[in-house]
Amino acid sequence: SEGIGVKDIKSIDYANRIVEWYVSFTSEGKEVTNFNLSDKLPSGLTMKPYADGSTFKMVKGNADDIQLNNANGTITASVAGPKTVDVAFTYQTTYDEIPVVDGFTGSSNTANFTWDGKTSTGNTLPKTAVFTPKGSHIANAEKSGTYNYATRTFHWTAAVNLDRKAITTITDTLGTGHKLVADSVKVYNATIGADGSVTKGEATDDFNITKTDTSFTLTPKSATSKPYYIEYETKDADHIIGQEDGSGLYENKIVVNNGVETTASVTIDRPNELVTKKGTENPKNSAIDWTVD
Repeated sequence: SEGIGVKDIKSIDYANRIVEWYVSFTSEGKEVTNFNLSDKLPSGLTMKPYADGSTFKMVKGNADDIQLNNANGTITASVAGPKTVDVAFTYQTTYDEIPVVDGFTGSSNTANFTWDGKTSTGNTLPKTAVFTPKGSHIANAEKSGTYNYATRTFHWTAAVNLDRKAITTITDTLGTGHKLVADSVKVYNATIGADGSVTKGEATDDFNITKTDTSFTLTPKSATSKPYYIEYETKDADHIIGQEDGSGLYENKIVVNNGVETTASVTIDRPNELVTKKGTENPKNSAIDWTVD
């Protein structure tokens, strides 16, 4: 049945770049012979012992009963039998950077089960679990923006260097129709949570900032591989909210080390409307009352 063998992800810790995997097999109370498990880690993942030094955490059963072992990233287990098998365990892997294999970003991890039953031989069952990271961690940044109708300014935020590699440059380029507010670029330290979320920390002076009206570049003053949180403001370039094509869409892009661009956008309601006028009929005198905003 489908539940005979299971391979799944138990947890992901983005802060420490740890993926915990779950493997289980049950013969459903029936005796089997020649039971074998082979689970080879894909490229980019490395076994990581638990805090107590153990390689595996047994959820069900006993590791010695199935000769559970790890040799250079290949996990094996076997039972000669005849014997019933009912076992479940977890193990941890770590990654220095998010794996990319054959164009796929993430890791596909397969456990292969084989066994002989009482009336069947050569049974095989592959079970696969897939680690697909959050999009922001694949892009190495996340970005968002809001518009303040009272101050007529856009407020932009970006969390960058989520892969925590050495930074050479961070460049943000505005789309059409708006320009950078002078001295509004602020850089903060950031913390990545186990769930992959990013929290703004204290202000930092780790970067030199080069600015134009439509872009800025951050260059580290000394080597750094930390994540950072950036805030800045922009205003419409001609002080009339809205684009020349009639839309209210404002965009910008940020990129770390010439990698993947991350885009944020804000769409303004009723663009290019300097004045609105509407009329309603007054039933008392058959006149029309006009309102101008």
